[in-house]
Amino acid sequence: MSSSTSKLLNPTITSSKLPLLRSSAGPFLLVRVRRIKPRSAMSPFCYAVHRISLADVEKEPYFEHVIHDLIGFIGDDRIVAHNYAYEYNTLRREFERAARPTYSRERFRCTMALAKRAGLLGKLRHACAQAGISIDHLREEHDALNDALLAAHLFLKLTPAERS
Repeated sequence: MSSSTSKLLNPTITSSKLPLLRSSAGPFLLVRVRRIKPRSAMSPFCYAVHRISLADVEKEPYFEHVIHDLIGFIGDDRIVAHNYAYEYNTLRREFERAARPTYSRERFRCTMALAKRAGLLGKLRHACAQAGISIDHLREEHDALNDALLAAHLFLKLTPAERS
């Protein structure tokens, strides 16, 4: 992948939100924040974290209705996520449900692992603050888009050799 054409995706998939970002080592282009209606019941924990209820996403499409857009967006590029195991398992489950082959684990880069290798804390906001990425402007509540942006900035900060 050349840096001029590489896309950076952070699919911070929550119970119902999928923010997609693209970067060529410069500013991020927000392509879309897509609400998705889950096929299974959402746990009370998900509501407590995301403040999105099943009623909020009742008219949104299911994952299998947006999977073609996601596949087209990702193309052959890497997928960046904080705590990638969660994102990988979520994507794998949804791809299997849609009867589509899933992405290999090798396509993913985990900013949590990168942060820990750099001696930073594992929690996303703490790692970003330690790495000099401003978090002061963010609201306290969890937000999938903020997490996607933070993970993307952290990835770019911790992997300068991958873009040169």
